[in-house]
Amino acid sequence: MALSNAERKLIKLGTQELRDRLNFNRDIEREQALAAARRAKIGDKYRLKMLEKALKNAGVDYDLIRQRQARESESAAKDMKKYTSRLNANAAKVAQRHQQLFERLRRTKISPHFRSGPAPTPESVVLGYLPIPVNTDLLDMGTPQDAAITTNTTMNKGSFLTFKWDTKVVDAWDPFITAFFNYMWTPDKDGSLGIFSVAAYNGTSSWSIPATCGYPPVLDITFTSTIAVQQMDAAGHVFTATAQAPGGIHDSHSGGCTHHSGNKAYDQVDYLELSSPFLVEKKSPVMISIVINGDCFGLLGVGADLDFSTGTHSINVGGIFFGFTAS
Repeated sequence: MALSNAERKLIKLGTQELRDRLNFNRDIEREQALAAARRAKIGDKYRLKMLEKALKNAGVDYDLIRQRQARESESAAKDMKKYTSRLNANAAKVAQRHQQLFERLRRTKISPHFRSGPAPTPESVVLGYLPIPVNTDLLDMGTPQDAAITTNTTMNKGSFLTFKWDTKVVDAWDPFITAFFNYMWTPDKDGSLGIFSVAAYNGTSSWSIPATCGYPPVLDITFTSTIAVQQMDAAGHVFTATAQAPGGIHDSHSGGCTHHSGNKAYDQVDYLELSSPFLVEKKSPVMISIVINGDCFGLLGVGADLDFSTGTHSINVGGIFFGFTAS
């Protein structure tokens, strides 16, 4: 079904507002981190010259240390490849568990929890489920830029965000992504709306941080899930309520004088709901959005990959469950 002019306007204004809200602090943090990395690199260069000079005076060949560190890195990279098949097999089990959860939620027709005000009687609550977003929006600044959003309409398994980032050892690596899954519903009466959804993370990461005697390299991986509901009044003002899940992905790794590397599997389900009902006006579209925000910071010599696309790897959004009570 074609979107109405009011729905298209809400999608445009609402998505832009959410992008501004969610990315403002992130953009500043990214700029500050990159600036700090540039300063650290300049300081490292000076400290390394001093270290080489001191070792030379002590009769130590620093090139031998470099060669040893390079062999450690090559050996660690070979070791990590041994875990690929186990990680992929685990991802298949994770995907099965996530789909079982989604099917259970749809089967029980879960009602969003109303946390404030008098509890409505079961007869007064209209329950609904929105399985498919009417619109998606994707800001892909990955390396490479291969992100995609797909929706499985026949199996009713939700929508999938897939991408795979990787980099060799570089001074600075800073891919990021913002994905919007926008659902639409129009109430026929004034009332209050409770919403609920899930975002399931099924992926893997690996990292390789070469040894260094200077400022330690760092790798940070951060992903968050946010649910939002928006409605526009007759004057064109967009009213918004948001809630961010306490889960997501928050990983941090740092290097040192010895090589540091590893693999990790992600099996995380974020449960998303507002802390209180959202007041809505009749016959005006309501947009409910799930937003996935992801960042990687690799600074001062990090090799890494983040995989949410191989085989059953993905970030899966399970649609919107809602409960509406007329006022």
